[in-house]
Amino acid sequence: MVLNTLTTKDCDKTFPEWKGEHQAAFDAIKNIVTSPECLTVIDHANPGENKIFLTTDASDTRMGAVLSYGPTWHNARPVAFDSVLFRGAELNYPVHEKELLAIVTALKKWRADLLGSEFFIYTDHRTLENFHKQRDFSRRQARWMEYMSQFEGRIVYVKGDDNSVADALSRLPTTTCTQTAEETAAWVFDEKFREEDENEDLRMYPVCAVLIVDRANTICAVTDLLKSRPSTPPLSLPVKEVAMNEEFVALLKEGYRLDPWCLKFESAARGMSSFQNRDGLWFVNGRLIIPDFRNLRGILFQLVHDCLGHFGFRKAYASLRHDYYWPNMRTDLEVSYIPACEECQRNKDSTRWPAGPLHPLPVPDGRCQSIAMDFVGPLPLDGGYDTILTITDRLGLDIQLVPCKSTLTAAELAKLFFDRWYCENGMPEDIVSDRDKLFTSSFWRSLHALTGIKLKCSTAFHPQTDGSSERTNKTVVQALRYFVDRAQKGWAKALPQVRFAIMNTVNASTGYTPFFLKTGRFPRLFPPLVKAAQAPELKDTVSALEGLVDSVADAQDALVKAKVDQAAEANKTRRDDPNFEVGERVWLCTRHRRREYLAKGQKRAAKFMPRYDGPYLILDRNLATSTYTLLLPEHSNTHPTFHMVWLKKVVENNAGKWPEREHQRPGAVVTEEGTEEWEVVRDAIAIT
Repeated sequence: MVLNTLTTKDCDKTFPEWKGEHQAAFDAIKNIVTSPECLTVIDHANPGENKIFLTTDASDTRMGAVLSYGPTWHNARPVAFDSVLFRGAELNYPVHEKELLAIVTALKKWRADLLGSEFFIYTDHRTLENFHKQRDFSRRQARWMEYMSQFEGRIVYVKGDDNSVADALSRLPTTTCTQTAEETAAWVFDEKFREEDENEDLRMYPVCAVLIVDRANTICAVTDLLKSRPSTPPLSLPVKEVAMNEEFVALLKEGYRLDPWCLKFESAARGMSSFQNRDGLWFVNGRLIIPDFRNLRGILFQLVHDCLGHFGFRKAYASLRHDYYWPNMRTDLEVSYIPACEECQRNKDSTRWPAGPLHPLPVPDGRCQSIAMDFVGPLPLDGGYDTILTITDRLGLDIQLVPCKSTLTAAELAKLFFDRWYCENGMPEDIVSDRDKLFTSSFWRSLHALTGIKLKCSTAFHPQTDGSSERTNKTVVQALRYFVDRAQKGWAKALPQVRFAIMNTVNASTGYTPFFLKTGRFPRLFPPLVKAAQAPELKDTVSALEGLVDSVADAQDALVKAKVDQAAEANKTRRDDPNFEVGERVWLCTRHRRREYLAKGQKRAAKFMPRYDGPYLILDRNLATSTYTLLLPEHSNTHPTFHMVWLKKVVENNAGKWPEREHQRPGAVVTEEGTEEWEVVRDAIAIT
């Protein structure tokens, strides 16, 4: 036995030289193990005395497993082998979880052979024998236990010295060098497809690779397999000659003759050794000089930026600076070319703080003079309702929660508003809302024009304007979670109780409860423990009313302080308003309008949608509210006024430096008679 001499204790200290006879014996063993004479299959129909054995082991970086079939574990013949690298977080698992992961991975691989059959799981980690008796599981262990429960396997402990096969599979070396992996993989696959009359040993070798290939990384698996083979020079791959485009070289030489700066090279080269002329091309410190001629510099910028993934300046400049040079090359790339890239402006998310300071709405002068309205829904159908209408007094003295339907019309909304708010608190001076179709309908606007109520609608996709109702919506939804049942029913009946709870909760901004600001007293929440005092006299009532007026004034002052604090805190993470001018072009963020893109096609992902579209022309601006009105397409149903947080200034292309990036103006439409047709826009013929 040639290899027996290598298993002594002396070899553990000093391993002897690996000779050809050792390699030949090792190859013979591998051929036997992977041959049909050794491998077998599981006979589920007539097992007889044979049993199924699954043996696993795990090292720090890899797991190994053997599926065998026979009368005993020692006499069983192998059915299949497996070896898998641990990836990512798996490398940080504790030892017992790595051993358990090896079992779970083997069960998943050979599920078709093991499901429905009794088998034994051999491992050298004794604690796993009692895994099913463990009281407390982590979430990961619970998932594994749930998966293992569908098998009829019994975990058996085996000494580590006896678990040599699975241990060897769990300790296969891993090659991390890309070049070595590619060379050896190319050699293996070339040998696999050798002709029939060539070396038989080399031609049959890849059969072993199929048995222990790593599903996650085939190249690494093939490279690992070759570690045990004698070093053989890899086959050389044919490499085609790479040369510079002749047309580009001709333009370079012509540019040297016409660029005024390049005309100085002949004189400068006599005293500067860094300047060299090679075959008519000028180099400085080994870098090719690019003249300012035609679009030569733009072509190189296009290669390192447009063709290499539209990455930022640093990565593009690193790909360029070692091989090419011209004056102000860095500035041209960083300041002029990349910022003006239209594709980058359209597809890259902004990583800057939102622009524009916070503009809080003014504090109302009196109670119920200014209210905010909004809808919460759609919700699960309950009692015929699927939406909640919230009406909030902006001074904080009343809240109305009205169940309604999502099919509500403007006339029905006006009826609800009259019954639930006007009949209790009178007519407000203004109403703050978003741009729901009901709040922007002609009926709703005409009604409030007749009643003298001023409508204040937020800009498109800017719910911060309607902050009072948004905060009410959040509180209502949070409170309703405690009342709905498992089928999410019962929220409509719970609205009065939720409203009563909110009305008797101290508002963090005003310092008073809405119930107190509205009635001047606190409600009785519990039966009295002592006998009530006598009825208050008239002077006490007058004092109470005067106190209510003072409380409302205090609430107004507290709201002013709260708005100042909120604005100061919000402005810490906001940039100054860039103050776009009327007539400038801007990009418009598509975050809230990507559903428009999704609706135009099937199986489209929002992740791949453009982050900005446009550009659009600015028609008007309001610096007091940081809002801008844009010239949108006629088919757009979006309100044209936006907060500047959704806008980004267009960086115009420098047509003098990069003319190839300019959009070509389409020509006239030529009819069959040869007549040119032009479109008339705003009484002006679009001819330049």
